Amino acid sequence: MKMHFKKSLLIQSRKRALLAGVRKVYRKVFRAPQYVISIDELGVPVVYYRDVGPQRNPVTVCNYALKYYQDGNKNYFWNCVDWLAKNLSDKGVFSVWEYNFPWKLYNLRPPWVSGMAQGLGIKVFVLAYKETGNEEFIKLAFDALKAFTSSVEEGGVLQVDESDGGYWYEEYASPSSIPSYVLNGHIFALEGIYELFALTKHNTAKMLFDKGISELKTHIDEYDTGSWTYYDRLKLVASWGYHNLHINQMAYLWKITGDELFMKYHRKWKLYMQKPLAKMLHQ
Repeated sequence: MKMHFKKSLLIQSRKRALLAGVRKVYRKVFRAPQYVISIDELGVPVVYYRDVGPQRNPVTVCNYALKYYQDGNKNYFWNCVDWLAKNLSDKGVFSVWEYNFPWKLYNLRPPWVSGMAQGLGIKVFVLAYKETGNEEFIKLAFDALKAFTSSVEEGGVLQVDESDGGYWYEEYASPSSIPSYVLNGHIFALEGIYELFALTKHNTAKMLFDKGISELKTHIDEYDTGSWTYYDRLKLVASWGYHNLHINQMAYLWKITGDELFMKYHRKWKLYMQKPLAKMLHQ
């Protein structure tokens, strides 16, 4: 009995220390510039991190691809599509984009994966299919989608809520990390899943979207501090930019679902930004 009690105290102590470390790294990562982005001769971005040097970040490649498409820069768009297709790693049951560098936030050790990268990558492949009609892009999108059905422990990005069976898609996914439940990353994952469902009407995509939306609605209040938003469920307060992103994402979810809960939080969180001290405290 005493041994069990001591072991429980040790686990709690280690968890508190890990969370304290996460908060310390968070302040360094989000309150000061830690990286510079440049593009190579093909327009594919390279991120230069202070701690780990030049790296390819799949989320950054996806974001640049989407921006190139929006701007009409088709050459660079296709170069990013090509990079994403070549770097989608086949794990047998599913395929993922891997991060081959450590990330101190959440104790991530390489290779780790990201539900946000999976969602944005799917969105890029959907655009590529619409441009060409090439079914290979749909196949690649579904290969990436399957990572949402595999748990983090299995190398995927899925966290299943044991209480209600809801699905949460981890932005930072690794068996070595503690679950963080980052809000914006889950929503970006849902965006990609929704785009694939809207195109194909596939039942798996619909199931993943519905379960992800349901889980978000269950926990959305946990991201509200009463005067601002949290970045994750570890109670890390969002920066000004991430809070503004949360507001825009609520409007997006209301637009595609028609659910008034998302409009409620869109309006509520927008009002937080108008408080006199908000900018001083969070920028």
